[in-house]
Amino acid sequence: MVEAPGFDLQVTENSRGPVVRLAGDLDLAAAGEFRECLHHLIGETVTLDFTDVTFMDSTAIGVIVAAVNRCELAGGQLVLHGVQPNQMKIFEVVGLAEVLDFAGDTSSNSNAADL
Repeated sequence: MVEAPGFDLQVTENSRGPVVRLAGDLDLAAAGEFRECLHHLIGETVTLDFTDVTFMDSTAIGVIVAAVNRCELAGGQLVLHGVQPNQMKIFEVVGLAEVLDFAGDTSSNSNAADL
């Protein structure tokens, strides 16, 4: 797999399951790596940590929507954590803020200890 410059992801665990810590630009260049990572975790309760995401485009939104759909079919769940205000605005504009699970989280009240 080719790594996208300006993007990194690391998978750790918490008490609920895998945590995918995202950093940098979530864009077309990162989509393949991001999609592949999520594909391996389908069926589990996966937390996406957006704390260090600096940019997100429509490709990333497509990857997230597809992962949510696959997770639901496989009995898993996708939870978003540490979503920054500019990213939340994107989710709101495209109508996903009401559909995605933010676990009551916004960047102003995110708690890294819970991850």
